[in-house]
Amino acid sequence: MTIVLHDKLTEEEREQVNEVARRLHREAIETPESGINVEYQGREYFVAQGIFHPRYDSRPLVNNMIINRGERVLDMCTGSGVIAVNAAIKGAIYVLAVDVNPNSVKSVETNAERYVGDNSYGFRTVVEARCSNLFDLVSPDEKFDVVTINPPFHKMDYTRIEERSTCDPDYIVHKGFFSRVGKHLREGGRIYMAQANFGDVDLALDLADKASFHAELIGRRPLRPTIDSPEIFYAFELRRKE
Repeated sequence: MTIVLHDKLTEEEREQVNEVARRLHREAIETPESGINVEYQGREYFVAQGIFHPRYDSRPLVNNMIINRGERVLDMCTGSGVIAVNAAIKGAIYVLAVDVNPNSVKSVETNAERYVGDNSYGFRTVVEARCSNLFDLVSPDEKFDVVTINPPFHKMDYTRIEERSTCDPDYIVHKGFFSRVGKHLREGGRIYMAQANFGDVDLALDLADKASFHAELIGRRPLRPTIDSPEIFYAFELRRKE
């Protein structure tokens, strides 16, 4: 699969990005036990202690994913649940939000209670949160029209669960995701995947290709659009090859 992005980082830029990641890890760890509210795209989201604060990385995905009325959505690596909540707002009838960090469940449930309910389509969306390592607690018979994932990008080691939201030195999350996602995706379904140029985008797209998915770039956003920012976030739509 060939998608040429031309957004490679220098080693110096990559180390600067890694230092930012370390600072954001500390921010998550030092969040008060009671949690805090964080502004994201015009809404206040509750973030529990130890959960990565929602930022720019997910915006290309949230702004460009298409959720049709009444679809079932699975959101992997959900964190605070901003992707899951926005999938519900866009018209999903059921959203399952999954994360390996148990504190994610409280975040998702609180944010769903704030923003999800009866909608203009005439039905109430159900948002369910589970603490699960990828698909481990997703039953084999659960199928979805859409699967979203904002996986860890940094090829850095981690020592705490809070750091797993951004760090995956061997890309175990990507490999595990693509080895199993096909079993939970309905015929004609699609995947929305976030990536960044400080991660291994080529590897992620190669894993998608080997799992028989075709990828299309649907969103691209610099970290700081008003200046010459080296960090770029992407969103891809993946569909099964014909």
